[in-house]
Amino acid sequence: MLHTSFTRMSSNLWSFRWLCGAAISILAAWPAAAQNNFVNPQGGRSILHVDGTFKAMSRLAISVTDSEGTEIMVQLPQDVSKIRFHAEADPKGLRPGMMVRFDTSLGPGGVPLEPVKQVEIFHPLRGSNVPRRLVELVTPGLHAANKQANRNAGFVPGKYKVVGAIVGGDPGSWLAVKAGQYPIRVQLAPDAKFLIRTNSLELAQPGDRVTLDGFYNEPDKTKVLADSLTISTDRLIGTPTEGPPIKRRGRGREKRDAGAAAEGDAGEAAEAAE
Repeated sequence: MLHTSFTRMSSNLWSFRWLCGAAISILAAWPAAAQNNFVNPQGGRSILHVDGTFKAMSRLAISVTDSEGTEIMVQLPQDVSKIRFHAEADPKGLRPGMMVRFDTSLGPGGVPLEPVKQVEIFHPLRGSNVPRRLVELVTPGLHAANKQANRNAGFVPGKYKVVGAIVGGDPGSWLAVKAGQYPIRVQLAPDAKFLIRTNSLELAQPGDRVTLDGFYNEPDKTKVLADSLTISTDRLIGTPTEGPPIKRRGRGREKRDAGAAAEGDAGEAAEAAE
C-alpha cells in the first residue's frame, strides 16, 4: 500500500508558498511604466546579449556583472515564462504535493517500461496568459510524444511526458505521482537527476551565472530591458537540515493529507493552463 516516505522540512526552499507564489510576488514589483527607465521605444534601440554573474536584486531591477566587470541594471521580462532559474535539486528534500514532470515509456495499461533518468521540479504558472508552448509542461496529465496516435485511439503505448504532483515514494528508488486523473508509479534510475526549473528568482544568489538577451538605448549598455533571462547555479538546492524530530501522524491521515494537497495544486496548474 502506497504511503509517504519523504522527509518533511521547514525550509522555505520547498514550501508551497514559494513554489506557487514566488514568481507572481516578484513580478508585482515591475510596473510597465518602469520600462521607460531602461529603453525608450522612440530612441536608438539596440539588441544586447550578456553572459555574466548575478550580483543583487532590488525592487525595480536586478544587478548583473558582465564578463568585463561592468555592472548592468536589468529589468525582468514582463512575460514570466521568459524568466528562468535552473539548478540541481537534492532528492532528499522532495515533499508530497510538489509539482514534477519527467519523460518515460508507458506500455499497455499505462505501465512504465523503463526507469526515469531525470525529474524536473517546477511551480505552476498562474493566470490566463500561459504561453501555448508551455501549456503541456504545466498541465497535470499524461502527454503523448506521438500526438496523432493519441488523438485517434485514446491511450496508446509509447513515449509520454508525465506531469503531476508527488504523492509518495523513495527518492532513491521510486516515485509516485498523481498526473491529473492518472496515478502512476515509476522506478528511478540509480543515477537519476533532479532539476529545478522555475520562473522565479527567489533562489538566486550572488555569483550565480546569468545569461540574458535584451535591449538598451545607445550608447548606454548599463541599463537593459531583458527579453529573456536565465540564472543557473552549481549549488545543490533543497538539502535537508538537521533539526528536532517531527512527530509522525497516523499513516491514514498522512496519506489523505498528501492526496488532498496534490489534487489542489494540480487543479491550480490545470486552471492556469486552460
